[in-house]
Amino acid sequence: MSTDQREYLDPILQAKVLSLLDSAKRKGATRNGIEERLSRRANAAALDVVLEELSRSGEAIEWKGRWYSPRFIDFETGTVRVLERGDALILSGFGGEPGFFVHRRHLKGAISGDLVLLRRSQKKKGKRGDGRLPEATVTKILSHRNERIVGSLDT
Repeated sequence: MSTDQREYLDPILQAKVLSLLDSAKRKGATRNGIEERLSRRANAAALDVVLEELSRSGEAIEWKGRWYSPRFIDFETGTVRVLERGDALILSGFGGEPGFFVHRRHLKGAISGDLVLLRRSQKKKGKRGDGRLPEATVTKILSHRNERIVGSLDT
């Protein structure tokens, strides 16, 4: 397959896949199940491109071999903003406001600008109205802001 064919993102197929994932709700769907429900009208390579793009943008989540719409699972997506001490805020709120706090040990290698999938921590919450953000743990890096970083690492 040529590079041009692999990179083409079919917007109609993308809309159909999103609709299918919305209708699957919390059950999600396997890749093969998605292909079957589309009545094999979709080219397998085009479906792979659509699923990859939906995953990269956070519009669909692949977890343990199944695809889900993020609004039907107990995960959130957001953009990492690393703080001076190494911990991070996850920008997931309206207008890019911080929605979660992640300790540096729970970042799983994510750096500023990365789009991540995260799960709320089950720790006891602070007092109501104390102004603290809920804590979360990164479960998967969906896409990196920078695919290549040049520099030196001091350890």
